[in-house]
Amino acid sequence: MIRVVLLVLVAGLLGSACQPSVRFRSVKKDPNSNPTVDRNNLSKTDDLSEFINDWLYTPYKYGGMSRQGVDCSGFTKLVMSHIYNIPVPRTAQEQYNDGHKLSDSRRVRGDLVFFRNVRGRGVDHVGVFLGEGKFAHAIESEGVVISDLNEDYYRKRYFGACRYGN
Repeated sequence: MIRVVLLVLVAGLLGSACQPSVRFRSVKKDPNSNPTVDRNNLSKTDDLSEFINDWLYTPYKYGGMSRQGVDCSGFTKLVMSHIYNIPVPRTAQEQYNDGHKLSDSRRVRGDLVFFRNVRGRGVDHVGVFLGEGKFAHAIESEGVVISDLNEDYYRKRYFGACRYGN
C-alpha cells in the first residue's frame, strides 16, 4: 500500500505535461469557417495547416504523444518537431522557460502561446498560435481543437508567447 502511495506521489510530482485537473475549453466553431490563416513570415504555413487539420479531435491523453492520445505540451512538441524540426522540452512550463519571450504584437503563426489556470502555479497549458487570434491545442474535453485567444475564458488565463527558431 505504501508503495502505491509513493508511486502516485512521485508520478504527480514528475507530471509530464498539462495537469489533467486543468480544464480548458474550446470555442464553438462555425463548421463553414477556415480556422487557419496564411500569415506572416514562417515558411511552413501549409504544412502547419495540414498537420493541425490531421490532428484535430485526436483524443486528449495526459502524457500522450500519439494519435491514440496527446496532451497540450505533447501536441506542441510534435508540431515543433515535425513542422519546424525544432526540439522543445516536454512540459508547458519548460517550453515557456526555454522559448524566446515575445510581446503579443510580435506573435506570428507557429509561435507558442501559454496559459495559467491557477494563480501562482506557473504555466500549465500551451498551444500553437495560428494567427488572427486563433490557436490549436489539446484539451481534456475534446482533444485537439482550435480556439480563440479573444474568448473571455482564454483572455483571462493568457500568460504570454514564445518563439523557437528564427
